[in-house]
Amino acid sequence: MFTALETLILRNRGVLNLDDPVDKLLSLTYHTNYGPITFRQLMSHMSGLNTFSPPGDASGSWPKSPEGESSSGHATLAQVLESIASHRPIAPPYTFPVYSNTGYKLLGLANVAANRAFENHTDAPSTHAELMHRDVFTPLGLKDSSFLTSPTNRANVVVPSIQPGDIDDDHGDASNPSGGQLSSVSDLVKVMQTLIDPSRPESAIPAITVREWLRPIHSWVDDYTAVGAPWEIIKPKDSYGRTQPLYQKLGEMPGYHSGFIINPTSSYGIIILSTGPMTQTIPLTNLIFDHVQPAFDAIMEAEAHKSLVGSWLSDDGQDNIAIDIEAGSLYVTRYILNGTDVLAVMHNHIGSGKLPLWPTSENEYRLAVPSPYGDCFFSWITLDIYGYINGTSVNVFEFIDSEDGVTLYLPAMDMKFKRTIDSNPQLSA
Repeated sequence: MFTALETLILRNRGVLNLDDPVDKLLSLTYHTNYGPITFRQLMSHMSGLNTFSPPGDASGSWPKSPEGESSSGHATLAQVLESIASHRPIAPPYTFPVYSNTGYKLLGLANVAANRAFENHTDAPSTHAELMHRDVFTPLGLKDSSFLTSPTNRANVVVPSIQPGDIDDDHGDASNPSGGQLSSVSDLVKVMQTLIDPSRPESAIPAITVREWLRPIHSWVDDYTAVGAPWEIIKPKDSYGRTQPLYQKLGEMPGYHSGFIINPTSSYGIIILSTGPMTQTIPLTNLIFDHVQPAFDAIMEAEAHKSLVGSWLSDDGQDNIAIDIEAGSLYVTRYILNGTDVLAVMHNHIGSGKLPLWPTSENEYRLAVPSPYGDCFFSWITLDIYGYINGTSVNVFEFIDSEDGVTLYLPAMDMKFKRTIDSNPQLSA
């Protein structure tokens, strides 16, 4: 995850393009009929490269033993490149996601090479660790994150009962991008806060990059799991049966287990750091979600009642709008403008019933209309289907907070509404 974050930081600085091949940066050659591969493919595990490079050598053990000897944890760059050139990959790029430590080794090394070529001076970071300290650890104030134990952090490091020697393991610069990073709950909270609220001044990437990053690249056929860059995505349901995608980056070693989980829909995160025999964090994530998500659902519904739900009257008292909430979603149930029943006009187009308010940006919603054409997806053409006035779609609703309360503003008509009756006075007192 941190390696992918570094890639996005460098892309935003103009150092690289996500669709640039990494071949020339690393003098990379491929096995027959393979390549080239790009930063984007490496980030999303869509390169098709082997899980480990060098991979396990099974020539002396197969089929007597399923364990092939591997030295990938301490491989040098030269060994990784030679392995890629001499071993058949799993699949061509963009076939399907293949978890690849090899790919993330290349990604981190390509980040360093691209940055050095861009800066073109000898003081530019020459290792993945140096680049991470400069661009991520120091700007975000991550005081406990590193790749090796040291006299300053050794007293705070948790040593597992299983393979305790792993704590002193030096993965080396070629393997650090794929794992082996030490961190703390405090540091991971800082990273989580900047992804949930990119407007924070210390944020490493802006909101548009966060939205770009928190997206699936490939969905599996079970309709519950998906893969991002490098997110391991699951799709549990909230209190109302709506999907709440969780963007996870899980880490597993014999003695260490971690989970960094973001719910961008409800704007909260879960961080898990543990040692011991528990080998999976997913069951614990599911348990936490089952307890936490209903609380967030209740809070968000209460906030909607407090600020949005109710009857809204125009400044001249001639026009009115009613908004209600059902199963966690906002609906317009009455909409009168200039004596015209707007919902009736829309219903004549698409049938009867209330219409949902679709959030499109902060404090802005669109009155969402089902497609009048049976072969189009719901949102393809329906969020501005009724035209524009003054450069704004007529179905835009803005909620503006001020000292005298919330104002509902229709920018296309330049009309303002104040709430007069709330549908749940107990929640909006």
